Amino acid sequence: MKTSVFRYIILLLGLVQIIVSSSVKLNWQTTILILFLLLAFQLHWYLIHSNRLKVGMLFIIQALIYAIFLQFKAFPQILIGLSLFEAFLALSQPYFLSYSLLNILALAIIAFYFPLGQVLPSFLFLMALVLALLFFRPYLRQYRELKEEHFENIKQADQWQADSQTMQNHINLMRELYVSKERNRISRDIHDSVGHVLTTIIVQLGAIAKLSEDSSPQASAMAEHLRAFAQSGMQEVRQIVHQMKPDDYQDYAFTARIEGLTKEFQELTKIAVLINRNPSRWQLTTAMEEVVIRAVQEFLANSNKHAQADQIRINEHYTDLEYILTLKDNGQGAQEIVPHMGLMGLEERIHALGGKVSFTTSPGRGFQTRIVLKRGDTLD
Repeated sequence: MKTSVFRYIILLLGLVQIIVSSSVKLNWQTTILILFLLLAFQLHWYLIHSNRLKVGMLFIIQALIYAIFLQFKAFPQILIGLSLFEAFLALSQPYFLSYSLLNILALAIIAFYFPLGQVLPSFLFLMALVLALLFFRPYLRQYRELKEEHFENIKQADQWQADSQTMQNHINLMRELYVSKERNRISRDIHDSVGHVLTTIIVQLGAIAKLSEDSSPQASAMAEHLRAFAQSGMQEVRQIVHQMKPDDYQDYAFTARIEGLTKEFQELTKIAVLINRNPSRWQLTTAMEEVVIRAVQEFLANSNKHAQADQIRINEHYTDLEYILTLKDNGQGAQEIVPHMGLMGLEERIHALGGKVSFTTSPGRGFQTRIVLKRGDTLD
């Protein structure tokens, strides 16, 4: 922004200089030359990005400046200085030197048409400006290199910060996952060990109370009281296990397994797998999860082997009471479904959990498996 303002100020001063120092009044020819010069500077600064076109525009600018010189009969030192500075920024040293020599040659040719006293100061000014720019060129190059290095360091620092943040997020995620996994293991161990012991105690106390009901009513009452106390303890253990059990971890692990299966399948077969699911409203039991994983594996294998499909859709839908899994490919389908061990074994597992499964197909319409599992108690 500051550079643009500086350029416009110099350009304005250059135009004011030639108008004030000239004895020629503005007419349509001089006005057109000034407008073309303004347009050329605009193109060079903002609209042209090709280096070759920028160099060409510099020569056009210089030609317009000398045309203004001839028209106004006044040497435009400021405009020439601005054009030389633009060339100084845009060109390498050999090209800038050639460009400067062409300007000096042009001025020398124009000098034949003007008194020497009028042209000599301008000629000396041009020579001094070229020498000054050549003298400062190494410092400019050094400044540019330092500036580029500074920007590169900032960019690298930002990249390191982004990588560090990504790594920190990954570490935090792994820490949370590890804590959730440990909580899940502890809650499962408590449920399996303490829950089993308390269940045995409850059953045994119930038997003692029943057997001693006639022979020792007092012992029977004590056994029944202890049984009720043990049942209360069992209920508290279940509540504690439920509070400790990180449902989000189990749900995350289950989802990760399905996504891992499909990702590996896509890499091996190049068959696209699209997964759609709504947020889980309740937690599948471990047995349910294993059946679902098995169903996905079976469907992927069959689609790759028989369907000649290039796309598979997996839809998981939770309702308040059911989990519905729909697997469908866009393969060739079949006239009828031929049962085999994989489908029969899957059907048996689903029925053992109280669920339902259906298989549908038709020629050219692909194959579909639909599984419905009813909500179960994950703590018992």
